[in-house]
Amino acid sequence: MTPEEKLTALRCEIADLDRSLVRLLGQRLRLAARIGRLKKRLELPVVNHTLEKDITARHQRWANRMGVSPLLVKKIFQAVMAESVTLQKKIKRNS
Repeated sequence: MTPEEKLTALRCEIADLDRSLVRLLGQRLRLAARIGRLKKRLELPVVNHTLEKDITARHQRWANRMGVSPLLVKKIFQAVMAESVTLQKKIKRNS
């Protein structure tokens, strides 16, 4: 395999992983929506700061164990959790 072919193959692997990440994000958001509907039914607040701190600490532990930048993981999950909160707030208002 030439270096150019190897580069193309590696980029294809990254594209496959990216597709998987997007699929997993979709699954996570569908679960967040289900949780949002349950929170509405149970009259619970959308945001639980204690739980968010616990989740963030867990993500940081995973990042450290897996050799991934904890700052990168923190930024990614801040965005993911913010999207989940936005979705749940929309459910609370509209459903």
